[in-house]
Amino acid sequence: MRKLFKIVLALFAVITVSTACNDNSENPIVYTTIGTLVQGSASVGTPYYAVFDDGVKGFVDNTSLWTPPFKEYEVNELRFMISYTILDKPAPAGFDRTINISQARMITSDKLSRVSETDFQGEKGLNTYRGDVKVDEGYYSPAMGYITLLIVYPINNETFQHTMRLVYNAGNEGYKAMYKDDGYLWLELYHHDGGDSESFLRGAYASYKIDERSLGVTMTDYKGLKIISKGIDSNEPHIFTLDFAQ
Repeated sequence: MRKLFKIVLALFAVITVSTACNDNSENPIVYTTIGTLVQGSASVGTPYYAVFDDGVKGFVDNTSLWTPPFKEYEVNELRFMISYTILDKPAPAGFDRTINISQARMITSDKLSRVSETDFQGEKGLNTYRGDVKVDEGYYSPAMGYITLLIVYPINNETFQHTMRLVYNAGNEGYKAMYKDDGYLWLELYHHDGGDSESFLRGAYASYKIDERSLGVTMTDYKGLKIISKGIDSNEPHIFTLDFAQ
């Protein structure tokens, strides 16, 4: 069964990497952005490296101080909010810059899944995902094939497991009747509140990996995304529009 990830905290635990400054600056500029940390190898010449969402590839100079939990999650890439400095030293072949990571906050990630009518049935089907939810902001990165969303949802008690699913609906259930032939790829976002009650709103970043082959789509065929969700305290579903950069 496909592993589902829960969104409970706005950003997962912060990993602070203590390191001496070796970027030839007393007050180096610290950049913070979302990116992918990718497991390296002996042939690559590093245990892991960074690929930012604009496609820039960063060689991490201080890998000895911290290693992302690739083995724990049984994957070779993980999404993080990364704080880093750019070092004044040449980047090895195949990389665009050399960096030191000072903080890394893990972001929930999952695959964008293709669903049909049967996925809306049963005790664990999408028909049971009835929690309020909407997308507040988002962007698409062709570099590593991720959709990153800021998802807003109500929460009361952090001990409850809130589960989000972003899906490509190949069937006729869900919100399919709302789709339009307008050049956008239509997706649907569902929220299972785990039995929690509503008290306040929380925002959480989540990234979804796109596998064009398994979905049966080609992203370059579309001018953007439209993501339908239940909305927050609304009688009408919420539609978030994301236009791709031209």
